[in-house]
Amino acid sequence: MNQTVEWIPLFQAGHLKAIRELCRQHFTALDQFATLLIHDKGAVRKIVIDTFIKLMNRRGLLTNAADIRAFLYIHVRNACLDYLNYQKLHPDAVLHQDESVEEAYDGKEKAFDDEEVLMAATAVLDEAVLRLPNTQAEVFRLIFLEGLPAGAVARQLQLEMREVLQQRHQCIHHLEKALRGNQLYSIPFLIHYLTIGCKRKTPVTIPVL
Repeated sequence: MNQTVEWIPLFQAGHLKAIRELCRQHFTALDQFATLLIHDKGAVRKIVIDTFIKLMNRRGLLTNAADIRAFLYIHVRNACLDYLNYQKLHPDAVLHQDESVEEAYDGKEKAFDDEEVLMAATAVLDEAVLRLPNTQAEVFRLIFLEGLPAGAVARQLQLEMREVLQQRHQCIHHLEKALRGNQLYSIPFLIHYLTIGCKRKTPVTIPVL
């Protein structure tokens, strides 16, 4: 991606085109980097997607391409080390759902430049959010709509941190399945929805427990 004066505002505004280009530039390389540290493809994919979500939630603090790249690699590395440390302490813990691993991300996916496609994909995810089980719906609301950290969500819902993180991942997995089922799967769009789209002025209404 060319580091131009025009591009940085697009990224900081959370434009889907900027997310798509960032994924094209870095997703596969980050996936390979994480795989050198841990040998669980399901966990690797979760870590990389989570890192892009963190990036977009902190986009206002990053003003150039070098800082963005450094953020991605540092956070993937730290997440992998956390995964390994947790695995040592809890060797029998299930850290992610058993699920088939998708093919490596290559940026070749359904074009999301068409407004009708964007609206259809957004509607699919809005409906999927409404189908979340009660606890997952509450975790989704607190983390993705209100922007609370996992620790604060754990205290508010009186859950263990591990449970909150598992519920968070299950939320994302549920949304991924909904997009795939409608042939609308796109990692950049999913990241955009979780960081920008679900916080629009008239967000989907999620029942509060």
